[in-house]
Amino acid sequence: MRIQPLHGVTKFKVKNLKLMKIRRGEKCQTCGNRFLRNIAVDAVGVRDGKVLLIKRGNEPDKGKWALPGGLLDWDESASTAVLRELAEETGLTGKLGMFVGVYSDPKRDSFQRVTIVYEVLISDGRPKASDDATDARWYSSDGLPTLAADHSKILADYLFMKGLQQ
Repeated sequence: MRIQPLHGVTKFKVKNLKLMKIRRGEKCQTCGNRFLRNIAVDAVGVRDGKVLLIKRGNEPDKGKWALPGGLLDWDESASTAVLRELAEETGLTGKLGMFVGVYSDPKRDSFQRVTIVYEVLISDGRPKASDDATDARWYSSDGLPTLAADHSKILADYLFMKGLQQ
């Protein structure tokens, strides 16, 4: 079956009855959107009123500051993945806090990921960048650097939920 998306609507037009296999990451030749989108997690790591950020070592947004995070493995939950990604990128462990939200705007990053965000409460330790992070540091919410993708929106949403920002 050959399926061709009608751009701007959610219905599909069937051209013929041949089976079409779509691979993760493939893009539509007409609009450039990805057929199958990856699911990622991001951690709003907090301690003593500060938020933990990493400097990205890979695309998208290589060299920009971001929330620690990454892709879900096939055999783990989002809550497990966010703690794993935090440990891989910063060397820190924490306790799962509140659910912050799901961010799915296809334009949020060039890989069109759907991201699940959790607060992670970190009690101690010094961050040490590893995996695909080149740096990891604590920032106060009023002194944040320019952030990758929609991470400024995620942090603004988080601060609003905590009653720290209007």
